[in-house]
Amino acid sequence: MATIKTPFILEGNLGNLSTYTRYGSDKVIVRRKGGASKERIMNDPSFDLTRKNNTEFSACTKLTQGIRRALFPLRHLGDPNFTGRLNKLAKKIQKTDTSHRGQRGVSLSGNKHLLQGFLLNQIQPFDGIVRYPVSVQANREEASAVITIPELITGINLHLIKEAPYYRFRIILGMVSDVTFSGGEHELTGTVPFVVHNTGWQHVQKRAGEINVTMELPIGLPDEASYVLGIGIEQGVPDGHGDMDIVERAGSAKVLAVF
Repeated sequence: MATIKTPFILEGNLGNLSTYTRYGSDKVIVRRKGGASKERIMNDPSFDLTRKNNTEFSACTKLTQGIRRALFPLRHLGDPNFTGRLNKLAKKIQKTDTSHRGQRGVSLSGNKHLLQGFLLNQIQPFDGIVRYPVSVQANREEASAVITIPELITGINLHLIKEAPYYRFRIILGMVSDVTFSGGEHELTGTVPFVVHNTGWQHVQKRAGEINVTMELPIGLPDEASYVLGIGIEQGVPDGHGDMDIVERAGSAKVLAVF
């Protein structure tokens, strides 16, 4: 991959080159088109390792899909490229599996600590906005978690991104199953609906007292599945009709706990 550093900017296709930009970067990225045909990759014996690698990468993307599904109410608060970082994390987890190449699964339940604390934003991380830890008491047996958001004062332990008058927190509790190899293919073993809680809107000029929130899912999980607890912060502006408009690219989110 190459980047263009001159003032000349081109986006689109040029011969066998493809160019594009990405949020968070002022560079133009250049990629070359082409490569082996899909038919050759699927059938040529010399691409056996490639096929196994592709199969395993597919398993990683399935775990990423499960995580994104669990975090769905927070996805609009994340960087556009946080999916790629989840894929890298899934690959790191997959490498802990000692099965044969091409058959390795992705066990989040055995590596919960690797997802805990995951930031959906690198440009404006949640911990840089809320500069005092949000505490969690999680109980897997009861499928619940108690979240405590500390007293917050703008400019002291709360540093918002944009000049909007209001902010609130959004908390989610979802489930992600492991990706296992069975019957010649990888599969995500199951999912359940997530639950969401929005705190009330707080004015940036007022001191916000401590907030305690209890989150529960009405289901117990098998050993090969994990609860994922996430939190995000949104900023809002009144629209004149009693509703609040969410300010784009003014929020942030993270994974609080995996249990």
